Amino acid sequence: MYLLSLFLLLPSSASAADPTSLLRCDYRFQGFAVAQLELPLFADGSPADFVRVILQGKPHLESFTVDTPGEGQAVRGWVSKGHPDNEIEMVVYQQAQRSGNSKIVNHRVPMGKEVWGECVRE
Repeated sequence: MYLLSLFLLLPSSASAADPTSLLRCDYRFQGFAVAQLELPLFADGSPADFVRVILQGKPHLESFTVDTPGEGQAVRGWVSKGHPDNEIEMVVYQQAQRSGNSKIVNHRVPMGKEVWGECVRE
């Protein structure tokens, strides 16, 4: 119910209609849960301009800036683009890769910059 009310309160540049589904992604590093991202999607598959980030059980909203997907990618974008302390790249693949079907990338850290996960569309 909380997420549904967010859909109604937050506008999206992608469409004037409400999101029709949710891309829920769970990311793990060395077997431990790191983060969950919930990205609302519109009927045409385009993502909203915000994402719900859940860290250590605490949810908060961040901006989502769509980027052009590369070959084999379904969704590509940036969480908190332009905010150096929070900026994370997010890629969701059309088909599962060896380590999962999605990854988030923190380009600021030297080690462990890629965290793989699984996304499902609900």
